[in-house]
Amino acid sequence: MSHTKAQKQYRLAIVVLMFAFVFSSTYAQTQQDDNNAQLREKAFSLLESVAGQLNTLQSGENRARLGANIVDSLWKHDEKRARALLLLVQDDLNAGLDIKKRVQQTDADEYTFMVFSKLRVDTTERVAKYDSEAALAFLQATAPRSEKPLAEFVVQNERELELRLANQIAASNPDAALKVARKSLDQGFSSDLVVLLMQLNRKYKEQALILYKEIVSKLKDADFTSNWEVSNFVETLAQFKPPAADPATYRELVSLLTSSALAKGCANKMSEEDERVRLLPVGYSARSPNANDRSTRFQASAMGAGGRAARAVRR
Repeated sequence: MSHTKAQKQYRLAIVVLMFAFVFSSTYAQTQQDDNNAQLREKAFSLLESVAGQLNTLQSGENRARLGANIVDSLWKHDEKRARALLLLVQDDLNAGLDIKKRVQQTDADEYTFMVFSKLRVDTTERVAKYDSEAALAFLQATAPRSEKPLAEFVVQNERELELRLANQIAASNPDAALKVARKSLDQGFSSDLVVLLMQLNRKYKEQALILYKEIVSKLKDADFTSNWEVSNFVETLAQFKPPAADPATYRELVSLLTSSALAKGCANKMSEEDERVRLLPVGYSARSPNANDRSTRFQASAMGAGGRAARAVRR
């Protein structure tokens, strides 16, 4: 690449960066005054002109980063153009995130992967301000591809972001939200799943019931006694009770909790020092005649407050 061409690309990058910083404030000011409509149009024309020159940049990272800035600034004025530009950003991100073809991955490759991963998340959150479904589609279309396992925090952050987007689209596209929830459930238990379940249950009982049943079904094979993620999840889920929750599925959950608690030895005789004493109804103690009766204790811990049963299990 010639020195002159490099200078042109550098100047373009500077122009776009400067424009990205000042455009939002300029647009907000001019939008308040109809007399400045002509100035506003000129500003958008400049923005679109700069967008058309992005392909002169050699760096995929620069193209994607500057393109994402322009998408954010252009969306309200020309959504069709912004969406088209978002596809170009998507292509650059996919190229940057695709390191599986490299035989030997260097530290530089790892750094590049992390930079593009962060840019991907930032772009998704920008698009989500305007269209949550488009943001979710963009996130899924730019899923990282690597032969090496992704870092745990990367996987967790992506999962949380997907669930947040699903929460936003649940009111308009419950089937898409349910699809995301199922994918997340396959990866494990997250309290954000319960939030999404409650969101679906407000308007779409059918999808909510499907998700609720699948969650309870998966809990049958979960480890309540040593997995704190599962225990905390169950404690949150148990707060979702009838009439909001499906009564039959809720009874199934309570039965599961009770069985697990019994298997853990929660029906054994307690001493006053036993931590399980705090699960007893008001007025009971370890010395009360019925304190060690299964039905008394588990009606209080499971049916009365499912979360307490969950705590009893992990005890």
